[in-house]
Amino acid sequence: MENKRNLIHLLDARADRLLYTYRTQEKAADRYEHREKIRKRVSIGLTVITTGTLITSIAGILLNEIWGNFAIALIATLATGASFSSEFLDFKSRIVDHQKTAVEIRYLFQRYESLIFDLEVSAISDEKARKIRDELELKEQDVLSTAPRTTSKDYNKADAAIQGHEKPQSSQEEINSRTPGRV
Repeated sequence: MENKRNLIHLLDARADRLLYTYRTQEKAADRYEHREKIRKRVSIGLTVITTGTLITSIAGILLNEIWGNFAIALIATLATGASFSSEFLDFKSRIVDHQKTAVEIRYLFQRYESLIFDLEVSAISDEKARKIRDELELKEQDVLSTAPRTTSKDYNKADAAIQGHEKPQSSQEEINSRTPGRV
């Protein structure tokens, strides 16, 4: 019985680690998505400014001709830079990579949860559970070895989400209160 408790404790610790890793990948994807939205808005805004003949006319009136042309050229250069930055920064690809990794890690997390439950209710033997654990460890290593890097900010946001309003699962009391016929 002590071996089973130790195994469950180990599996629970691994599931918890995967939960944080999964959420951190999600938060990294959110971060890049936010940056891409800002880049698009800046690019659109600058493009609108440079293509508007009204702006050119106002710049010519308010500034002398040389400074007006310089201002328009500068804004046009910034607009072009904002457009080309999408290729260089490649936020869209980073978003997809983090989301894909998060889905794979979430799957592993759920497998660990199921394995823990099966052990707790004696649906599988300790030996079978160890075999499944070893398989999950290999898959986890494969996923994590190719996972995109995250930052401490991503981790902190994931921690706040897990501790707060984005918890991944309901407590047993919450499940019981929603399940008809349960006490």
